[in-house]
Amino acid sequence: MFFIFYFLGLIYSFRKSLMFITTEDTPNPQVKKFIIQQFFNHLMSYKKADLDSNAEIHDLARALLSLTEVEEVMMVENTVIVTKNKDCDWFVARTSILRLFMDYFLAGNDIASDSKSKPTETDNQDLDMKDENVLALLNVIDNYILPAVMMDGGHVSLVSFEKEQGVANVRFSGACSGCPSSQMTLKDGIERTIKHHLPFVVTVNAV
Repeated sequence: MFFIFYFLGLIYSFRKSLMFITTEDTPNPQVKKFIIQQFFNHLMSYKKADLDSNAEIHDLARALLSLTEVEEVMMVENTVIVTKNKDCDWFVARTSILRLFMDYFLAGNDIASDSKSKPTETDNQDLDMKDENVLALLNVIDNYILPAVMMDGGHVSLVSFEKEQGVANVRFSGACSGCPSSQMTLKDGIERTIKHHLPFVVTVNAV
């Protein structure tokens, strides 16, 4: 009887530790989304070069970037967005990534409790947050553009606004960075939406 309860306890512990992960494609063939069952506290984005810097890196991101198949990692909400090495195919990369996820979560790791789980510095830090035009741009990006972009595994942030010329400069990351359709997204999606809501914007550029 003792062994039965012991065995059932092991099964319960194993099932409790299981992490079901869904993989989704993005418009960028080099990038995939991995949907997990835990939520990150904030946006975090890292590149391979960060491993050699003094930057604090979330343990999960560090483990992923240590894989030869992975070049960039962005983590937001319940999604890990991975950019693979162009020299490998997704069958190999996906297998290595899923195996790493399984080991990470079966070890009982909690992504939200990582002491290095700090938000990545954003481009917004250099903006004039007292400028009404800048605040209006941030509002449109957050409410009308980001939700759609993030569904495709991407992210866009406002870098600067040239008031006299009416030029908004934005930066792509995640699946949007290097995506073959990023220019179409910029002009037909982002620029059109911003100009519709904010007539003072003449054009939107990616930097």
